[in-house]
Amino acid sequence: MRIVNNIAQQALLHFISNCCHAQDWTALKPLGLSRRQALKIGSLSQFECNILGDLSGCFSSFRLNFSRLRACIERVQKLLKQNSLSGAFCREADLFLHLCHYITNLYRDNQRDLLCEIGISPVQAEYISLMPFAVMQGTARHFWDFATVEIDQTHMERAIDSASSIALWIRQCTQLIQAGAPRDLMTRYYGMSCELYAEAREMHGRQTRGRPRMLSDDTQELLYAEFIRQYQHYGETQIDPLRQPGFFLALYDAMEQRVSLREIWRLVQQWVRGDFQYKQVKRREMI
Repeated sequence: MRIVNNIAQQALLHFISNCCHAQDWTALKPLGLSRRQALKIGSLSQFECNILGDLSGCFSSFRLNFSRLRACIERVQKLLKQNSLSGAFCREADLFLHLCHYITNLYRDNQRDLLCEIGISPVQAEYISLMPFAVMQGTARHFWDFATVEIDQTHMERAIDSASSIALWIRQCTQLIQAGAPRDLMTRYYGMSCELYAEAREMHGRQTRGRPRMLSDDTQELLYAEFIRQYQHYGETQIDPLRQPGFFLALYDAMEQRVSLREIWRLVQQWVRGDFQYKQVKRREMI
């Protein structure tokens, strides 16, 4: 079984974020990041940070010098026997703990190639996996003596932007579900399977009740005017408006949430399938 989630990459992002919040810029020096780049990661929400962690393999990597690591471990073991190991705070402890956890998972699942990418052999990975927790904590204080983290800053900037965009898209899809969006809308435009749609509705306690009502002509006219406005707004960005969950949320909010998304969706389908272009031209002529 291949390890999909690299918890060490997630821990790296949390390390950067924690350093930012503590304004510990010295601890960030080994990463080679500017203060602006670090603050950009530090400003992410937990949701965005989790998504960025899934993308972080494209811009960051860990490398270990095992001979230096082993020397540090042996030094710490001697200090522990002599009861002379200080208990000073170490910001890298969590980072090293998760890296060791990741290495242990790779060793357990026979991921030799991924171990090689970190710079260690299966035998060395076994040695790390058997390290006592107390030794691990003490060794973490020398983290930058045996570990290197390489970051491609250009790819990192792109990944941060992508993570923010993905997080927004997911949140808006969730808001659509919470607001009672119909299955056809979510499956047709946002790639949600029927099973996932049902699970999401159950999670958010949504139940379908009755058929969509027929809206009054005045309400339809107001909704259509907002539809045109939103459609033209998204058209300026050359993005298909209907494939942006924010488009339908904007319609829903513009009607002060008094018109359900099922009712909005029924009318939008009619406008797109039928006389949308005709009405749009006529409205422009009237203006």
